[in-house]
Amino acid sequence: MAATAAILFLVYLFNLSSGYVLIDDNENLDEILTLPSEYSIKAERIDLIADLKLPMELWYSTEINRSRVDVYDGMVKRYYYWGEDGAMGSDGTVYMAYPKWTEKEGHTIFCSKTDMYQETPVDAFPAEEEYVYADDMYIASFTRGFIFEQWLPTSGSDIERCRQVLQYLIQMVPNAENVDTSKTYHEGQTVDVWKFTEDDDDTRKELVLYSHRTERGEDVPVQIEKKEFNTMLGSLEKHVIFNYDQFNPLFCEEDVDAEKEGLCEWTPDDFEGHMKMLHPAFHNDLGVAFNSFKKHHARNYQNKKEHDMRRDIFHKNWKFVVDHNRQNLGFKLALNHLSDLTPAERAHMSGGRRSPNPSATVPFPHSERQVGDIVTQIPEEYDMRLQGIISPVKNQDKCGSCWTFATAAAVEGALARLDGRILDLSEQSIIDCTWEGVCEGCNGGWPKEALKHIMKHGIPLEEDYGGYLNENGYCHLENVTEVFKIRGFTLVTPLSVSAMKVALYKYGPVIVTIQNNDAFNFYRSGVFYDPTCVDDYVGHAITIVGYGSRDGTDYWIVKNSYGEQWGEDGYMLLSSSNNNCFVLDEPYYPVV
Repeated sequence: MAATAAILFLVYLFNLSSGYVLIDDNENLDEILTLPSEYSIKAERIDLIADLKLPMELWYSTEINRSRVDVYDGMVKRYYYWGEDGAMGSDGTVYMAYPKWTEKEGHTIFCSKTDMYQETPVDAFPAEEEYVYADDMYIASFTRGFIFEQWLPTSGSDIERCRQVLQYLIQMVPNAENVDTSKTYHEGQTVDVWKFTEDDDDTRKELVLYSHRTERGEDVPVQIEKKEFNTMLGSLEKHVIFNYDQFNPLFCEEDVDAEKEGLCEWTPDDFEGHMKMLHPAFHNDLGVAFNSFKKHHARNYQNKKEHDMRRDIFHKNWKFVVDHNRQNLGFKLALNHLSDLTPAERAHMSGGRRSPNPSATVPFPHSERQVGDIVTQIPEEYDMRLQGIISPVKNQDKCGSCWTFATAAAVEGALARLDGRILDLSEQSIIDCTWEGVCEGCNGGWPKEALKHIMKHGIPLEEDYGGYLNENGYCHLENVTEVFKIRGFTLVTPLSVSAMKVALYKYGPVIVTIQNNDAFNFYRSGVFYDPTCVDDYVGHAITIVGYGSRDGTDYWIVKNSYGEQWGEDGYMLLSSSNNNCFVLDEPYYPVV
């Protein structure tokens, strides 16, 4: 019992996991990481944060510039060819074979291919340029086959103390008497330890690679552990382990021949087509995907540091999208032009704020009882887009001007209901000229204040005032000959679904401010419902242009200001249940 207590105390003292502990001095070893250039190997990717395990088999050859990745025992196969001209003269071609089911034919294997833009081959091993051989004292413990590590000072007294402790612990572990404490072992074989660390702003990335040196002088990884920390919050945000097994240096060209999958059809040479062929679990697919993203969105970064930062953000969002879509929650997400932005940059775009004292110049004209009567007489579904009174979707870009776009869209719709004309009003004029009180242009503002401004000063056409700048500009309303004013604005009865439907059918569009998050930012299709929305001061202003129902779920039709590439051609179907994301807290419509 005393021995057990001593062991537990020592394990606690050194913050080590359960199991036996070994020291690796690794003297007189070649400190250059030499990864194999041709091989086949089996692997599993374990995401400890998402609790997901992905079995893989990989083939790789720099001799013939080809590689292949299978997942789930070959259920899905990807072939990568470099140096072959694709349909658009790209760096190569990626082929993907996967099962497809139809009621007529049942399961068949479908093969598609697309151009690939990446200069280096897809390798199973992530080779960081700055891997450092671990020549400091290294403590490794093994728990359920996973390796956890802790670096200790290497002063003489500490080394001797650790050796004594470790020797004692090893004596207490059955069948460990023949273990050499001068080496690190994994799965019964001696391994070398390599480490890569990178600090960038509030993120710290750590990679540890455990490799076995072959008689050919190649370092074959047996495990790679990746961790990513948010140093500001002190949280572990990413923890992935790759376990490798059954390494084979012999390579058969037939194994990477995509032609055996049959006739492969070309998919569109665009970002969306590429993303159907790739997966965020494969670290080398990241290079292909990010290059396609940069080309599609015309991204040019200042330097390598920013490039790598944007790539890591893109990768994190890609995994978020894939993990969400596999849950089948009723709506789908997709990567878009926001995928490489930091959370702070996306939050800056959400510049719509709710007033602490909601008020209006024109009272809502219906009592709760009247609303109950009217809502039974109006259509069950109503879409203003079908009435020809909604202007095209616009893109606010990185300026936090959503409050101006939502307001201008509502005024455009109200004026179109009046005389049938669809006007293109100037959001830039609201940014430049509405600085009374709390509004701060691209730093955010209140739709209510924008409505007050249009009541008093009016809003001009964009062609008269000048185009959207995506920046704060000089107010020059005095140079515009014609402006459009509203008589006032109305606050729809808050938290009332029926009142909102009545307002939309009789008076809309309606401006609302919601709490948006990553799921909202990457929305693609379906009825959006997110119970994780948090009611804080940051919000996003949108315009509601109708309502409807799909598969028994009621929704609002949202016109957003992220461009037509976002959502369903710039629109979202937002669930009307449970005041989702606080959509009914403060709804306004302009009175013309």
